Amino acid sequence: MALNPTGRAPSFLPQVAAELHKTFAQPRTWAGFGILAVMAAMLFLLCSLEPVRDLLSRSVSQLGCDPARYLTGLTYALLALRATMLLIGALFIALVAGESVAREVDDGSMRMLLCRPVSRFRVLAVKAVAALIHTFLLTGFLGFVALGLGLLFHRAGGMLAFDPLEKLDAIYDFLPGLARYFLAVLLLALSLSSVTAAAFALSCFNLRPAAAAVGALSPFFMDYVLRRLPFFSSIQSYFLTAKMGVWLQVFQPAIPWYRLLNDYTLLLALDASLFVIAWAHFERRDLKP
Repeated sequence: MALNPTGRAPSFLPQVAAELHKTFAQPRTWAGFGILAVMAAMLFLLCSLEPVRDLLSRSVSQLGCDPARYLTGLTYALLALRATMLLIGALFIALVAGESVAREVDDGSMRMLLCRPVSRFRVLAVKAVAALIHTFLLTGFLGFVALGLGLLFHRAGGMLAFDPLEKLDAIYDFLPGLARYFLAVLLLALSLSSVTAAAFALSCFNLRPAAAAVGALSPFFMDYVLRRLPFFSSIQSYFLTAKMGVWLQVFQPAIPWYRLLNDYTLLLALDASLFVIAWAHFERRDLKP
């Protein structure tokens, strides 16, 4: 965070740009993009195998849909997005956010940074915004890769969106399905911002980067596993991952805008609370070696 000729710290947006440059200069950041693309490609290759394709066709037929019309690129793209981003993508989001503060504290560069005329709140705000931008870029990247591979391996056509846990069973023509797909990618990134917020908050404590990432992911994975157990079905809507999974509701024939607004308000409030807790701790933290 270099000073400008007037001796003042640069404005907020150039600081965010510098932080993003620092983030993307790390090979591990690009590894996330590469591994997600490889995993999506592997999924499409597996779905192209005849036994898998036949099983998927029978499953679609049991839902009362024509596989020739709805087992298409858009349907496979949504499948790849759900299977890849929610597991592998969340891991790399947590890794990048979890090291944003912790790594600079470990290597001593944070102490040098805070010697300059800039507040600790400003430093954390810049790093938090950069971590959020990385989350949206990674999610958007996978969304476009999954769509491109879907249209490459399978023809364009209608779309089937199906998820028993979300009580979702809907079909669309290509253009309406494509519009909802892009909206879903945007909302998925917003949902995953809670993983970013948790990992970033833990990175402000006295933890190693890997510990911050694992500590952030653990409650989300536990919440997801418990939510899927049948004897918790009566309280499924109260689980955190149920709030995060609301992005799939954009595929309902009538989009439940009130539920979307309610759940995302709760998630954003949680994210803001985590940032405030992290900032309050970081303000009092002694960074001396």
